[in-house]
Amino acid sequence: MEPKLQMIQESLEILSRAAKKSPNTIAFIGAGSAGAEISRMDQYSDIDFFLIVEDGFSSGFINDNSWFGRELPIVFAFRDTDHGNKVLLQNGVFLEFAIFTKAELAQNGIPGLRVIWCRPDFSLPDLSAKQPSTRELSYYVNQALSNLLVGALRLRRGERLAALAMIERYALTNLLTAFRVKNNLKIEDPFTIERRAEQALGIDFSNLVQGYEKLEISLEKILQFAEDNFEVDTSIAQSIRELLNSQRRTVL
Repeated sequence: MEPKLQMIQESLEILSRAAKKSPNTIAFIGAGSAGAEISRMDQYSDIDFFLIVEDGFSSGFINDNSWFGRELPIVFAFRDTDHGNKVLLQNGVFLEFAIFTKAELAQNGIPGLRVIWCRPDFSLPDLSAKQPSTRELSYYVNQALSNLLVGALRLRRGERLAALAMIERYALTNLLTAFRVKNNLKIEDPFTIERRAEQALGIDFSNLVQGYEKLEISLEKILQFAEDNFEVDTSIAQSIRELLNSQRRTVL
């Protein structure tokens, strides 16, 4: 086993024991690669978890990380939501977690959780309704084409940074979702579609994502990727290419 992976797993075990020892705690729940799909955890994983506490005790745990104990010294921490913190441990393991009551878990929880420790009377609420729904293929393709068109317009205006977000982030994210839907590929993380895309999709992203200085190439390649893999409306594709050609003439 990779030493870093072993350290991550040991840190998770220590946190679970600390949660069990702490007063007013109800459950320690893994999420992400520490959740139901623990097999995804590797040496590059952080640890996502929820600590479930009794009513009236959330703020104490949110504002004070001393419940970790002395085995896991903290070198960096900040409050990033009303319910949670991000923490870097001295051993290099990064944590993202939230403190919930049982009612708050039912309201804010996500699918794919795993109970690591809990009191005998605790059970996970049904969170299946919070799973993001998948729409029809054409929705994602047309969203991507819209993103590319808006990105091309912003590129023409000279807003390269805003264009980069539209072209290399939003359009590509929609096309990755479409690619998974079309090919019935598992979506590892429905909230962040880019996760593990290199391993799962076999796509040359270096060809599609050229960066700030080469957005024109990115726009052309991503549009071509859409046309090669999906049914694309020719009218909007033509409009995108006209804007791209106009941009290239201006640059030259």
